[in-house]
Amino acid sequence: AFANNLIEELELKGTIIETGIDAFKNNQLEDEDAFIMGRDSSGAETNVLTSYGGKNRSNIVLPDKVTSVTATFSSLGITGQFDTGDGLTNVSNSMFSSNSLTSVRIGNSVTTIGYDAFNHNKITTLSLGDSVETIEYRAFANNQIKELVLPDSLKNTTRAPGYVSYGSDGAFY
Repeated sequence: AFANNLIEELELKGTIIETGIDAFKNNQLEDEDAFIMGRDSSGAETNVLTSYGGKNRSNIVLPDKVTSVTATFSSLGITGQFDTGDGLTNVSNSMFSSNSLTSVRIGNSVTTIGYDAFNHNKITTLSLGDSVETIEYRAFANNQIKELVLPDSLKNTTRAPGYVSYGSDGAFY
């Protein structure tokens, strides 16, 4: 609805029930207003992050109140670190693909990392929380990870038909 503008100030009234996925993506909001949360049928804010409208393009830390994300941060030119915070339970598909992240911290509440979640970044440092059970296809493909410690909780690394989880070059896909 309002993606790719220059919005610096935003006031969402309690009567707005749905903001839509990425409705305010790629704007100029300060950090305290940049994380646009979903609303329930009464208009009350939920713990679902539906859009990121921030001008900050480095070192993104999700607020701990965020338990679910429908927004995408893909192709925003984000650099530095990304931290899921301590509330998020699942990293959605393609959530941070095609950026320039160098460090990722997955919090202990995350159980699933979706396909292509961090594909095509510059990640050298990856910290996986000890609740991660599933890492889906190409979640961390096309990065620069040199050392990888998988948590004891990991049960599945999914793959697409015809692909393997570990490439012939030793990379984790």
